[in-house]
Amino acid sequence: MSGANLASNSSDVEIDYQTISSTGTEMPTETSERLHDRISKTQLAKLHTWFKSFNGVVNQADLRRMLEDVEISFSDYTYTRLFLKINQNRDFMIDWNEFVSYLIFGFQEEDPSSQKESLIMPISKPPIIRKTEHRSAVCCIALLKVKSDQSPMDEITETANYSFGGEDSPENSGMWVTASHEGQLRFWSAHMEPLRSAVSESSNLPYAVYCMSYAFYNNGKVHSKLVLGDYAGNVRILSYSPYLRGPFQAKPGAALVEVVWADVLKGRIPLLVAREHINLHNELVSCVYYSLHMNALFASAEYRNTRKYRGRCPGLIMVGSDDRNNFRIPLGVSVFYVAESKNVVVTGGPDTFVRIWDVYISSEPSAILTGHNGGIVAVFVQPEENKVYSVDYHKIIKIWDLQEHTLLQTYGDLVRIIHHSETDIKYYYHSHLRELMVAGRKLITIKCCPRVRVDLTDGNTHAAPVSVVLYNRLFRNIVTCGLDSYIIVWDPWTGRRKIIMKNCHTKMIYGEMIDIEITAACFDPLEQFLLTGARDGSLKIWNYNNSVVVRNMSIAPDMEVTAVIWVVDRILAMGWDRQVTEFNDVEGREYGDPKKWAKFHSDDITCADVKMGEGVVTATYSGEIIFWKLETGQPYRRYSVMDPTRFIELKLTKDEDKQTRRSKRSNTFQSFLSLTNRTSRSNINLLTPKDAVKEYGRNLPVSVQAVLFLQSRPMNKEYASVYISLDTGIIQVYSHHQHGGILGQFLAVHKVGDCVLTMCTDRKNRFLFTGTAFGYIKVWHIVNYCIPQSEKVKVCMPRLRLDFIFLRKELFLTRAKRAVRNQPEPLLVSSFKAHLKAINSIAFINLPKIIFSGSHDYSCRLWTLGGRYLGTLGTVLPWTKLSPFERAGDEERAYRLPPDIKKVASSTTLKVISGVQAERVVKRAKPTEEREEEREVEADAGAEMKNMFDRPLREPILGKHFQLPGRSAVEQRIELDTTQLYIPVYTHLKVYPSDLQETLPMPPIIGQVKNENYLEHYLPVQGKIDPKASAVNIREPPKRSRGGKDKSSEPSQQ
Repeated sequence: MSGANLASNSSDVEIDYQTISSTGTEMPTETSERLHDRISKTQLAKLHTWFKSFNGVVNQADLRRMLEDVEISFSDYTYTRLFLKINQNRDFMIDWNEFVSYLIFGFQEEDPSSQKESLIMPISKPPIIRKTEHRSAVCCIALLKVKSDQSPMDEITETANYSFGGEDSPENSGMWVTASHEGQLRFWSAHMEPLRSAVSESSNLPYAVYCMSYAFYNNGKVHSKLVLGDYAGNVRILSYSPYLRGPFQAKPGAALVEVVWADVLKGRIPLLVAREHINLHNELVSCVYYSLHMNALFASAEYRNTRKYRGRCPGLIMVGSDDRNNFRIPLGVSVFYVAESKNVVVTGGPDTFVRIWDVYISSEPSAILTGHNGGIVAVFVQPEENKVYSVDYHKIIKIWDLQEHTLLQTYGDLVRIIHHSETDIKYYYHSHLRELMVAGRKLITIKCCPRVRVDLTDGNTHAAPVSVVLYNRLFRNIVTCGLDSYIIVWDPWTGRRKIIMKNCHTKMIYGEMIDIEITAACFDPLEQFLLTGARDGSLKIWNYNNSVVVRNMSIAPDMEVTAVIWVVDRILAMGWDRQVTEFNDVEGREYGDPKKWAKFHSDDITCADVKMGEGVVTATYSGEIIFWKLETGQPYRRYSVMDPTRFIELKLTKDEDKQTRRSKRSNTFQSFLSLTNRTSRSNINLLTPKDAVKEYGRNLPVSVQAVLFLQSRPMNKEYASVYISLDTGIIQVYSHHQHGGILGQFLAVHKVGDCVLTMCTDRKNRFLFTGTAFGYIKVWHIVNYCIPQSEKVKVCMPRLRLDFIFLRKELFLTRAKRAVRNQPEPLLVSSFKAHLKAINSIAFINLPKIIFSGSHDYSCRLWTLGGRYLGTLGTVLPWTKLSPFERAGDEERAYRLPPDIKKVASSTTLKVISGVQAERVVKRAKPTEEREEEREVEADAGAEMKNMFDRPLREPILGKHFQLPGRSAVEQRIELDTTQLYIPVYTHLKVYPSDLQETLPMPPIIGQVKNENYLEHYLPVQGKIDPKASAVNIREPPKRSRGGKDKSSEPSQQ
């Protein structure tokens, strides 16, 4: 593109668009334009003074002189980029506000909060529901833990937001236990599969136990604590060794161990120490917890009688080794959660408030979260995610930010799932699996911000399919737009997410704001602003550095925008309205009515592209292609992909729409066969693949999926400059000259039903990158394709084989190579499966040679030119740092495969992505003597096997005790009932009565062990046992000698 003098009257600086556009020349390695890292407070004060001396506005030369005076210098190319970044008003004059705003944006990009912001809601997956198999509602639910929620502070590490799988196994996740009022216990697996059931019996404690808690360490160095809270406000703590287990040892032949509480208090139970806190609360204890790290007990109670306690009730009491803290809360506390890693206690009670406390400050809460309309019945915290979950009496779940104290989500699906008559619902949070278990008459599992399974995926870039991916050469960022109406700015060199904009396109429907999918996007010529188009026909211009909408536009109501083009002073948008809409981009005239180009298309426009300074091409669903003059907006050629050699007049007729839709797919290839006989052009390569013509879809029109203009090809009828992708998997090549036409076509896929959805090329148009509906990325060498013979250059195949491992020879011809073996041009240099779903957009970064693709599987992935996998934007795994000035990829190291692709990858995909080719093993002929020896060994082994297995079986073959049943003399006919849709076969089968099996007698040794007393296994405890002592120091009782008590007890046992 030629340069344009866009400066104001006070500036004579000429900025060339070619500096930033895709046709620019490759620049050498430059320094970054991070001005906020190099400027100091003193330098900023001097610059402010000089800005005032220039009346607050400076041009390009003045700003550079000012920066050099404060010892901040850049090269010419880097300074031009810096000036364009600061000049947000596009008037090529910079004022003080623009300069300071650029510095602020630089610091905002380094804000870590943008990295932690989630793309999806904490609860985004549907709940899992199953029956409880209890006769009545579940009154209690607990978890049989394998791993403790508590750990010593010196062993606490930062919890990653990803897992390697296997967390849901019974060895890691434990078992669920549910209980109902009829006394039945049921044990469940982590996936809520029933395991077994049991029956509980009444307790002999002075007061009924209302709540329990169990605290232990995985290493077992500290005594485990079992805390009991009863109806009288008492709290009892049982301490025992996790190794010796005290009374909880598994006893052969006895499934239930009974212990009398009076014996526990008197110390008669070995290795079990009890401690009581009598009347800790005046009301029943609602929740208890023991912190091993703080060596403190937490107990809460509800105080609903406000007249009696007058609001001074100790809702939560923390009892330490030598002190006691009261957290006074009106109406008391129903539930609480202690996050030891954050030193935070979260409480909830009947007053509908959620309070966040510092553990060591009980005078007042750190924050009060309001929003519930009922009493709080459950709270829990995810410290690694900084989230607080609270559930109220009306079954509404709210998720809060632990640091910002803001509401993130309100989840109300439980109101729909659980009947309104069920009020006594039990909740339990599994911190290891991040699941909330809800128990009543149903068992409901809710995933709460689950971890990413890195053994299945590397993570997602968006919360919905990625529709557009772009690379900004000015800011060196990747911008992704998705069907979730998000715009996200990424730093591909560090893998960081810099800016996220949510709810970009919205629409009010019945009083509710609905997100509209983003379907098209592009940058302005200087790449300072972003233009997006949505499914409802709306267009928006964004200053995406500060997430501000600069301008709103629309082509037509409820008409999807499929393509947008931004050229100098004009914006072109096209979509389902079947015409091109032109918006003015000149300052002062941008809010006028848009100009509608002539309507020559008879169907919806699916794609479009532009050749800077020359023309525009648009294509439709029915296969129409029209070339337009960019300056005047007038069409000059029209083609149909089903008959591209036929001259079509640029005039619509009444029967044209019907005639277009009746066209057959087979006409596409029959016309090419006739074209081959009529033309004598040597550079046309027409291929008629057998798989392209199928019985299905013959009566449907051939639609155009993507178009691409080659910017370096001249407007000559002998040069192919436009690539048209069809839904049959074929790419047609045209010349956009007035007297040009179709120059060739080639098959771009290797699977039936696949087609190319997106295309891009490098700056010099040497390679064509295509993304298909089946998730494949293919790279084509198009330097010599459809150009005059005199302009063709010599291709260095050894160099291509070094860059593309796909070209290296293999033991057998793979499927991708078999599809193009009869297709000499263009040369397929790489092919691999990059995504499991369709690739919607693909782009290429020239200097580091990086391909990045956006797919329908919610991800945007980066690849080297040769096909090595670099990473997924938004991944939770560590990022391999890249450089915008150096070529990506190191051939010496091994590359890994995406986990989802690894499960379905072919041999070609494995070779291309990993960069490792399997060695070909060539079998050499063995000498004659070795072959004769092998034959003799095989003959001897065969004779031994024959002697072993060829012997006849001895009679009786079926044994001495088996007899074949005799046949009945009466013929038995089975008449099937065929009047119904199915035949109940079981009604015709005879069922014989079964005999009761004889019960085997119990072995004497089992009966002897069952009748033993538990206390006989231990010696009397002498002295006092310190509950704070280490469990490892407690010795096991010595074994009794055979000559002692055991001998005297033998006669009595006999």
